[in-house]
Amino acid sequence: LDRSGTRIRRHEDIINHYGSGTWTWDFDWTVDNEVGLQNLLNLIYPENANGADHASGFIIPAAPVTTTDLSHGATGAVNATADIVIDNPVTAESRLMHSAILQTLTLSMDAGTDGGILKASGQFMTGYKPSLQDCDSLVTDNESTASDFAKGLFDITTHTVGGDDASVKTFSLTISNPATRVGFQGSSGEADGYSRNGMIDITGNITIKADTAAMEHIDAWQSNTLLPIVLNDGSTFAFDIPGAVQSGHALDMANEGVFVDIPFTATSGADGGAVPLTIKAT
Repeated sequence: LDRSGTRIRRHEDIINHYGSGTWTWDFDWTVDNEVGLQNLLNLIYPENANGADHASGFIIPAAPVTTTDLSHGATGAVNATADIVIDNPVTAESRLMHSAILQTLTLSMDAGTDGGILKASGQFMTGYKPSLQDCDSLVTDNESTASDFAKGLFDITTHTVGGDDASVKTFSLTISNPATRVGFQGSSGEADGYSRNGMIDITGNITIKADTAAMEHIDAWQSNTLLPIVLNDGSTFAFDIPGAVQSGHALDMANEGVFVDIPFTATSGADGGAVPLTIKAT
């Protein structure tokens, strides 16, 4: 076929098959619901060492496992996959993204934004084609505990970095636990399941006042030694990262003073012998 001189694509140049790909959905949420936050934690790592017992903390262990059945047709609790509904008042115009894997989850707090309240963001992925339909039966707006968790930076009473008390300006933590679509099934070529055996990365950043203790943390960076990070309110809201390793140490010249940005990676410590991350949200 002679296409010389053609500068515009033709219809037949575009190959589009609705069903054999992957779809993603990014979200950003100011956390105000305890169960919603716990569901997100379960979804990013379904094999939480404490299961549904969030009172004892959400734990990613030193040796994470993948025991959840993610094959097509498998049944399981909410901690395996999620159904995302974007409700539209117009009949049959709601969007349903089902059997979605939470691949990344970021939890962050900023003293200068929304009173330091905890925010959650991340990305869901599915190998099943989203559908347009009437989702009224899947959505409820009468949740009795719609706003029962509004905690943040100013609720924290213990805030230590490297064992030293720190004045915290911002804190963020990102958990990456990606999944890969496997095979296809059905006439539409939708996914036959997921594989979730790649590296789990836990990274973050904490910005603290540049006092004497904070400036000494540069030694830990230069020597590649651990810099444990602990934030908690003493009972129901906590982040414990005992095997944090710095990946930088940079001054932040803010209007309200001089701070230090400390990016970090959570590790399982020397010889993989420690729990890298515990989060409590109850």
